[in-house]
Amino acid sequence: MTQVERERAGFTESFAEVPAAPSSLFRIVRYALTRLVLMVAMLAAGLYLAVVMINYGGFIDKIIEDNISNVLMGMSMGMSGMPAEEKFAALELAEQQMRAANRLDEPFLLRCLEWTWRAATFDWGLSGAQTAAGGSSTTVAGEILTLLPNTLLLAGSANLILFFASVFLALVLSRRYGSLLDKLVVTLSPLSSAPNWIYGVLLILVFAIELRMLPFGGMHGAIPPETRLEALGTLARHMILPVSAIFLSTFFKSVYAWRTFFLINSQEDYVELGRAKGLTPRMLERAYILRPTLPFVVTSFTVLLITFWQEVIALEVLFNWPGVGASFLAAMRANDRDLMMGLIVIFAYLLAVSVIVLDIFYVLIDPRVRLDNPVLRPRAARMPFRPLHWLKTRPALPPTRLRPLAPAAEDATAYAHQPTLRIKSRTPLDEIIHEIRRYPTAIAGVAVILALIVLSIYTMVLIPYDDAVRYWRGEPRDLYANPLNAHPVWENLFRKGKQPATLVLDSRKGAGQRQEGRLSQTQRNIVLTFPFEYTADGFPQDIVVYMTARYRQKQPLVSLYWGTPDGEIRLTNFTMPPNQGYAVSQDDRLRRRLRADDSVVALFTLPEGETARAQKGLYTLKVDGVFFEEDVDLQAEVILHGQVHGLAGTDHRRRDLMMAVLWGAPIALAFGLLGAVGTTLSTMFLASIGVWFGGWLDEAIQRITEIVMILPVLPIALMVFFIYSKSIWAILGVVILLNLFGSAIKNYRAIFLQIKQSSFVEAAQVYGAGDLRIITRYLIPRILPVMVPQLVVLVPGFIFLEATLAYLGVSDIYLPTWGKVIKDAITIGAFQAHHYWFIIPISLLLITGLAFAMLGFSLDRVFNTRLKDFR
Repeated sequence: MTQVERERAGFTESFAEVPAAPSSLFRIVRYALTRLVLMVAMLAAGLYLAVVMINYGGFIDKIIEDNISNVLMGMSMGMSGMPAEEKFAALELAEQQMRAANRLDEPFLLRCLEWTWRAATFDWGLSGAQTAAGGSSTTVAGEILTLLPNTLLLAGSANLILFFASVFLALVLSRRYGSLLDKLVVTLSPLSSAPNWIYGVLLILVFAIELRMLPFGGMHGAIPPETRLEALGTLARHMILPVSAIFLSTFFKSVYAWRTFFLINSQEDYVELGRAKGLTPRMLERAYILRPTLPFVVTSFTVLLITFWQEVIALEVLFNWPGVGASFLAAMRANDRDLMMGLIVIFAYLLAVSVIVLDIFYVLIDPRVRLDNPVLRPRAARMPFRPLHWLKTRPALPPTRLRPLAPAAEDATAYAHQPTLRIKSRTPLDEIIHEIRRYPTAIAGVAVILALIVLSIYTMVLIPYDDAVRYWRGEPRDLYANPLNAHPVWENLFRKGKQPATLVLDSRKGAGQRQEGRLSQTQRNIVLTFPFEYTADGFPQDIVVYMTARYRQKQPLVSLYWGTPDGEIRLTNFTMPPNQGYAVSQDDRLRRRLRADDSVVALFTLPEGETARAQKGLYTLKVDGVFFEEDVDLQAEVILHGQVHGLAGTDHRRRDLMMAVLWGAPIALAFGLLGAVGTTLSTMFLASIGVWFGGWLDEAIQRITEIVMILPVLPIALMVFFIYSKSIWAILGVVILLNLFGSAIKNYRAIFLQIKQSSFVEAAQVYGAGDLRIITRYLIPRILPVMVPQLVVLVPGFIFLEATLAYLGVSDIYLPTWGKVIKDAITIGAFQAHHYWFIIPISLLLITGLAFAMLGFSLDRVFNTRLKDFR
């Protein structure tokens, strides 16, 4: 028997020993059941971790102890006729029994197992909200299951529309790279980083307040519908604004990321082969571009869905939508611990279901997912996990230097005197900077980012942190000169009628005219006159005079006079203490003498005319003081509180919003850069390590990721703030730690799985490249085109995280930030009358995101060599 015959015989015998392969349906069902069991284990681990984290400060213990106290109080009321000693003994015995029944006498970690089971089964007693309202009692599980369909209805309809619209437009843009529509979508991509409740505020302003086309919020109208058709129509009208807010907050971001990935895969060799075979563009998109990239698309969409379950809290609060999100915040404000813990569990269940659905989709659409050990399929060699082996990676070859060809032997002497030809090589950073300079959008983005950095440094140097906190706390000595709810001064540029600005005239700073005289041998007179030209069309808010007098014993007599272009009016007179303030709007006697509802308006109104119109011209306010001693003095500060003030206006506490505008810049950049860069680099590196080495390391990373994904980050951050720390920086640290093994690892892993099978990676293994070199030089660079839009979205995303936390009441009370201004504006209801209050900080947030997007659009072309051919 020849060697070939022996090999064929051995190969045939090896086939005979292999059992028949199970059917595809059986393997899919087995894989789904396996993943379901693993997910249940991950869910249990995640809930246990959440219970330990929350109860570390005694949160759950407090729930049980409150329940025990309520039971003991009821028992005590029923023992009114019992002797005191027997009563106390019975209550003490009952307390010991209840504490033992709730395992309060057991070790902490062991108790958490019991509480995890109770949390998973919603065994949290009656709802505190219903009981406090005096209605019929219901369980926490019953209340949550009543609210959950409303949230699922809102999420399902919005995300279905979002998915199909995003995929369709992304495919269109992948064919029209560089077109006007493509550039517009890329430019608008940072707008999707704004949370959905921000768009909700803007949509309410436009369609509910200005146009009055749609309702403000809620799920049903004030009048119950008569028919089911009318009920569906009312529900649809109430869903338009929240669904639109969800759509706008995610649409451009999804299209940008998916279009980039479609564009990269459209240049693969198999796509070029399909074009050469004459396939139609629709066939190429459906079978050659969309099908291979579908795992990434589904993964990205599932990650967005997971994010939505947490962002729904603020959205439902804004639109008064009766769902689990609004119920969670209401429970937190009402200190309803049972309902809060139950809602955290339901959020964990929603996230777990999303992960299971993602795994099932992987099986159906990604052939690279191994359901088992398939027959006759060569087992891929798993790379061993050897951290020390990274130190032994081969160094890169030194750069070659071009020299002239070696001359003949007889010319060797002449060649020795010729200089060596050297070519100066550029560093990778030089290449990136050189490429960026070719794109005006990148230069504009860098300019805005640098301006924000300079503004941040200037603010921290000019206004120290302690001074900013003291000012935002609302010290009267810092705010008395500011008007109340005044609009910015630049609004006068867009008005027909000019509104008055705040005017401050202080005699201690040389303002006004001073006259001193002697009325008699014992009386002295000091007159302070403050003239000013009034040119506004509107009326000021108030006229306030702050006076200080120096004397020994006898109080002076002070009179105030108001001079108009037509005459003079006596305002008031009084005997003055050392310090005295006077406000025209609070003088009831003056109002009666002027026979006017508003004294300030009456002092500036034209004498004739049916409608109140401001009279322009020269006005004066005179302070006339009569003193009865020697060595006396009188000073006054006149403040005309205008309707406009400063570049950013003022709020309901007279605080100049420019303080928050300035200090919001360093805080926003700190949140955005620390959060985005830290989480992106860490998750990308962890995903690349797991995919490359595979085996138990990849499984461990994926299991940890799934546990963390099950944990609802935003609700847990709210709970941490509520239980442990009131510092917004501590909340940022918690969010970064929870995002270290966040859902982005799934996203990057889906891409790395495809890159790992590429021919250039196999070639690198053949010539002996080390693990660290392959990860850093072959895997990670290939993901940079996809990482850029992710990073661009994350930077403003973390900036908006502060705004979301502030809106939900999770922020430092005295820290002036953009998010705090938006929260105050929405809480006070400023979006109905004072639009500047929230439009200015929202505009700054969007401008910051737009700057990063313009830079990211250019980096997209710089890092992705396949896109450089598209102009």
